[in-house]
Amino acid sequence: MRLEDLEVPFLPSRSHGITVDEGIALTKPFGRHQILTIIIANLIWFPTNIILTALPYMQQRPSFECQDTASSADWIPCEESQFCASSSLAFRVTADSPKSMIIDFELYCDRSIYIALIASAFFIGCLAGLFFFSPLSDKYGRKYALRRLLPFEPVLALAFCLSFSPEMMVVVQFLAGCVLCPASMTAFVWAVEFMGVKHGNIVATVLNVVYAVVSMMSPLTMLVTDDWRQMAYLYVVAGICAFVSMFWIEESPRTLVTVLKNYDEARKVFRKIARRNGVEQEFNYRFY
Repeated sequence: MRLEDLEVPFLPSRSHGITVDEGIALTKPFGRHQILTIIIANLIWFPTNIILTALPYMQQRPSFECQDTASSADWIPCEESQFCASSSLAFRVTADSPKSMIIDFELYCDRSIYIALIASAFFIGCLAGLFFFSPLSDKYGRKYALRRLLPFEPVLALAFCLSFSPEMMVVVQFLAGCVLCPASMTAFVWAVEFMGVKHGNIVATVLNVVYAVVSMMSPLTMLVTDDWRQMAYLYVVAGICAFVSMFWIEESPRTLVTVLKNYDEARKVFRKIARRNGVEQEFNYRFY
């Protein structure tokens, strides 16, 4: 594609100063490079999507049977509140109950508080992560922040799968929130910054569609397995995908120009975008 074929407000000379938006217009506001950034952003969001949509299925409550130990009566269906309130009732989990973390960690009666703590710890971690880590991307750049957060995602996903106590699960969930939420928000902003003025909403639309698809797919994992640890393997795969995507991340030219003031690197990134989008030009413009 030739430069003259693009819909740009002007064709500047090399000595002419341009804005970042004009630079994006010159290198094609939506092309192969922008599609790649959307794919990378979705890979970074993938672990967050998994943990938010799959956790309720990992915490499914089992069914119980109770027996009055005083009378040695037969086992009959009962509710958790019944055997928790009576020391004379023995209980057992029915064979057809899903192998959720409630069974694995024996989160019954007084220990059931951990069910809420495990879910809440992630969102508390999100608040902490967004407060402490999100400013990194505004000060040092999107690439800097993502390359320091993404290596932790597969590690935390594996720790989630291997958790051996509810206390460990609460800590892992908190740390996951500290990492996944700022990484996801940074990835969203990073992808939008590569888009033309009229195309920024595409990123949000695609991310929401993918989240909806993952939400619909999560219940289908119950057709394959009812073991929460096996379901969590998908979380590990998502963490690995997010980590691998890190190697294709280029700093956004908007951040390079407006925050880092690294104009030479911004021109290099614009040249890469132009080549990937099939635009034939050398990008040697000044910025203002």
